[in-house]
Parts: sequence; structure tokens; C-alpha cells
Amino acid sequence: MLLELRAVRKSYGATRVIDGLNLQVHAGEFVGVIGPNGAGKTTAFGLMAGQLRCDGGSVHLQGRDVTALGADARCRAGVGRTFQIPEPFGGLTVYENALVAATYGAGLRGRAAQQAACQALQRCGLSALGDVPAATLRLLQRKRLEVARALATGPQLLLLDEVGGGLTDAEVHELLQLILQVHAQGVTVLWIEHLVHALVSVVQRLVVLTEAACWPMARLRRSSPAPRCAMPTWAQNSTATPRLTVLRIESLDAHHGQLQALFGVSLQVAPGETVALIGANGAGKTTLLRAVAGALPVAPAQVRLDGLAVGGSSEKRQLARGIALVPEGRRLFASLTVHENLLLTSGNTRAGRWTVTTVLQALPALQGLLQRPATALSGGQQQLVAVARALVCNPAFLLCDEVSLGLSPLAVDAVYQLLAAARRDGMAIVLVEQNVRRALTESDRYVCLHKGRVVLEGTSASADRHAVAQAYFGV
Repeated sequence: MLLELRAVRKSYGATRVIDGLNLQVHAGEFVGVIGPNGAGKTTAFGLMAGQLRCDGGSVHLQGRDVTALGADARCRAGVGRTFQIPEPFGGLTVYENALVAATYGAGLRGRAAQQAACQALQRCGLSALGDVPAATLRLLQRKRLEVARALATGPQLLLLDEVGGGLTDAEVHELLQLILQVHAQGVTVLWIEHLVHALVSVVQRLVVLTEAACWPMARLRRSSPAPRCAMPTWAQNSTATPRLTVLRIESLDAHHGQLQALFGVSLQVAPGETVALIGANGAGKTTLLRAVAGALPVAPAQVRLDGLAVGGSSEKRQLARGIALVPEGRRLFASLTVHENLLLTSGNTRAGRWTVTTVLQALPALQGLLQRPATALSGGQQQLVAVARALVCNPAFLLCDEVSLGLSPLAVDAVYQLLAAARRDGMAIVLVEQNVRRALTESDRYVCLHKGRVVLEGTSASADRHAVAQAYFGV
């Protein structure tokens, strides 16, 4: 037995997140963990790795009670983990990030730490990027670095938290091969992932967490489907007069320092329209959204609202004009509760149907979480709050960057039902989504970017899937 949780409990205030969890993992196993948002998956990882303290029960590693040990001691005892949102030290190189893990995680010094860092980068295919600043990495490379930093600590047990989130199918397959190689080299793997099809293709055993309990796979198969998102009656029958504002992006160039990320991108979005931005990681999708929202400097004439040049304005000015961004990575105010996060942006509210009350009616999963701090939420719950926070501003244009990232399939359905109601209310949506099938299903038009340029666009209903795939990968 490598890891054993015995009747583990964890609460945030009055909310019991983990209630009597029992789990056993044997050395050499490859175990998958699934469950809805808020089931306690990431919290369970925090309890295993020592970032969180148990309210009750015990954690055992190789037969030793490690319940009282902190994260540093657990790491040196052989527990390595990754996090949902990779956040490397951006000012350090890729090699230096791995070296920090080997030095302060594993407690190695000198040549031993250097060798551990180099070996971890080699295992993760990052040796050629050792001198590259971590802040410049694409998402897949950041995911690989997240795994490399964990491997540099020399773990016996590797805890992977949503490493496939936000990646294309091809990139997920590439990452799967890396994880299979790590497992084949003797590392026990425990992997949380909403991409169930990816998990079941590689894991030896599947654990389902739900309702703060642990169930075998058979229980999942017998359970009835969960209710879909409860949309308010007014949203189902909304016949609001569409806004007349038109957003035009004209020959937009954008830079990150000396690196040009967008080259002459042009796009028009009409009221009530949903436009999907698709393309591989690094294509420039997030850069385009940030440029429109005022987070990146661009020329005024490159972004227009009804002919008025608004490019280069601050994020606050753009929000006042009706452009709201749901950013990748959620960006909630960590020190505030869910309710306070919603109230803070509701101060910028334009006239419209979306209020804190109506958003909560549409997302009942948030109603019981209002007084919890944002940091106490699961990744999926944080994503729901990020979408709700933008909606209460009643924007004319809602820019959504990977809104399905970290969400269970049912939660993804709930968010897209919410966006559909907003669209019926006249709101225009620009949607960045790695799930191309879903993006085409939920949009009127699509624009495919490759290396910062528009390479294909058209109506979503008549999209040629083969042509889209070729454009997506730059064939």
C-alpha cells in the first residue's frame, strides 16, 4: 500500500467538502479520479499532498501516518503534484523552474539538484527550451513544465490535477504518451480529469467522487442523470430588443513585447451573434480577446464600436462601453466571497435583465456557495463564478476565453445554456473554445486563426469539418 486515506474529513466553514473519505492506492497503480465540480477532487489532492490539513481522519504513506506533515515534508516523502492552472515562475527560465523544484521540493543541492532538473526536463521533452523564459511558453509547454517540476522532486506518487484541460485532442494524446512513460518508469499516478474518454483509455482503475463520498464505477453507471441547468422563465422566453451596437476589429496587430502575436486580423460582430474563435494553442485567440477588452495596447482605429475608435482604451473604459471579458484562468478576487465577487462587478452594471439574483437563478449550483471565499471553491465552481461575474455587467459584447476549462460535462451544459439565454437577450458573444465541435454547435460563425492570422472563416452550420481541421493545424 502506497497511499491510504482513512475516514478523512474537510470543511470550509459550515460546508463539508470531504466527509469520511476512504481511499487506497497501491504502488505502481494508475488510478483515475472523476466527479462533478465541487465533489472535492482538488481538495482531496490538497489533503494528500499536505497543502490542506484534515479536520478528521488520517493520511498514510507507505504505512506511515503523515497527517501532521506539511507540503514540504510530504514532497520529500515522495508525493509530487501538479495544479489545474499552471503558474510557473515567469521571470525564471524553464531550467530554473525545474531547479527550484529539485532544490526546495526534493531538498537536493549542487550537482544532484542540477541533474534532477535536467532529467525531469528531458523526460518531458523540454530540454531544448531550458534557457527560454517560462512566461513565453504556450499552454502545452506550460503543462509539460508543470509535470517536469513535479518529477524533479523525485516522486513515488504523482498527483495530476486536470493536466488535459484546455488542450486540443492531439495535444491531450501527446500528453497521455508522456504520462504513460512516467508510469512505466515506476511512478504511481493518481489523475483527476474531466476528459473521461482520455482517462478510461489509460487508467487501470477509476474512482468516482460525488456528494463528498467515494464510489466505485458501478455506482456511477446505476445513477440517474443529474438535472440540467434551471433557466429562469424570463430567460426562456426573452424577446428583448437587440442592441444596435456593432463591434468591428480592423487590421488588428498586437504584440507581446517585441513578439508580434496578431497580423492584420479583421472581424465584425453583430448584436445577438455568437462568433467562435478556433485554432491551436498559440494561434492568437486569447491575445485577440485581451486586445479588444483593453488588456493589450493597440491602435485606436483597430477596434471600433459603431464607428467610434476605442482601441487602446483601458479595461475599465471598455467595460463601461459594454465589453466584458471572462478571462482564461478565472482571475477571481481570492480574498472575497463568491457574493462579494459578484457584487463588486455589479457596480458597473448596464441596464439589462442580468442581476446577481437572476444569474443565481440560472446557476443554482452557486446558490449554496455565496459566503465561501473564492479560494475555497473547486476549479469548475470558480469558472462558473467568473462567467456569472461578467454577465451581471450586462455587456453588449461578452468575450469568453475557454469557459469550459475545468468544468464537468454537466457544468459545461449549464454554462452554455446560460450563454444561450444571454444571446436571446441581444448579447453578442465571442467564444474561444478548444472543443471545436462544441464551438461550431454553439456559434453562428467561426473564425480560425493560425499563427496570428485568419486562415478560414464561415458559417458554423455549413462548416466543412475537413477544411476546418486543415486550417486549424495549418496544413
